[in-house]
Amino acid sequence: MKTIKTAIISDSASNWPIYIGLEKNIFTKNGIDVEVNITNSSKQQLDDMEKGVYDLGFAAADHIVKRVVNNKSELFICMGVALPFYNLITSPNIKVFCDLRGKKLGVDGKNSGYALLLEALLESNNVLSSEYTFVELGGSGKRFKALIAGEIDGTFLDAPSDIEAELKGFNNLGSNLDCIPNYQGRIAAVKSSWAMENEEIMVNFIAGYIESVDWFYNPQNRSEAIKVLIRNLGLAEEIAEKAYDRYIKYKIFNEKGIINESGLNEVVKVMGKLGQINGEVDLKKVYNLSYSNKARG
Repeated sequence: MKTIKTAIISDSASNWPIYIGLEKNIFTKNGIDVEVNITNSSKQQLDDMEKGVYDLGFAAADHIVKRVVNNKSELFICMGVALPFYNLITSPNIKVFCDLRGKKLGVDGKNSGYALLLEALLESNNVLSSEYTFVELGGSGKRFKALIAGEIDGTFLDAPSDIEAELKGFNNLGSNLDCIPNYQGRIAAVKSSWAMENEEIMVNFIAGYIESVDWFYNPQNRSEAIKVLIRNLGLAEEIAEKAYDRYIKYKIFNEKGIINESGLNEVVKVMGKLGQINGEVDLKKVYNLSYSNKARG
C-alpha cells in the first residue's frame, strides 16, 4: 500500500469525494492510503507543497496559475475537481450590495482564489474594492464562526456553512456563478518532480478519486452519500440533503477529473483584469493531463 499526503484548506462538502473514497475503501482498492491534512490557509498549503510537506493539494485554480506565472513554481494542475459555488452570506442587517460599503468581509487570504471571485461579484454590483475591507480569516469554517459572532459583516461560504447561516437568519446576496458562470474552481495540484518520481501513486489516486465522484453521481447512492457527509461534518440531515441536491443540480464536481479549459481561460481573464498576473499565460505550463488520462484508462 502506497501513501499519498494530501492537503485541504478546511472540511466542507467540497471534499465529499474524498470522504466517499475513504469510507467506501475506494482508494484502498486502488492500492492507495490517503492521508488528509487540513492547513486552514491557502498560502500555507501551497508553501508546504512546494517544500514537499504534502504530495498533492486541493486548491483554487488561480492559486496555481499565479504561482507558475509569477513565481515560476514547479506546481502544476493534474486534475479538475469542482465548479466553485460560493454564496455571499451577510449579517441580517445587510440586505443589498450597497449596504456592504464601509463593511468588513471575511476571506481566506486577501489574494486567494475565492477572494478574487468575491471581488468580481462585488464589482459587478457596483461595490468597488476601495469601499470595503477584506479581513483574512482562513478556511470556510473560521469565516462562518466569525460571521456568526459578528466579527465580520459578510463572507463567501460554501455548503454546508452557507445553508446553516441562512437557517440562522443571515442573508444570501448571491453566488459567484451570478457574475462568472463558467469558471474552473477547485483543482488538484502537485510538484512536477514528485509526480515524475511517483507516477503510479498519482495515477492510482486519481483513479480512486474519479471512481468516488462516479459513486457520488449515481442516484442509487443518494441516501448513503448524505450519510457520509453527516458523519464527516456532523451535520443535521436537512442541511446535508440540501447540500446534496445543490451539488447534483449544478454538477459541482468535474466528472472523470477533466479540466474545464474554457473555465480555466476565464480564471486567467479575471486574474488579469484584477491585476493578479501580467502578460500572456501559457496554460500548457499550468496543467498536465497525462496522469488523469492514464487514470481513466
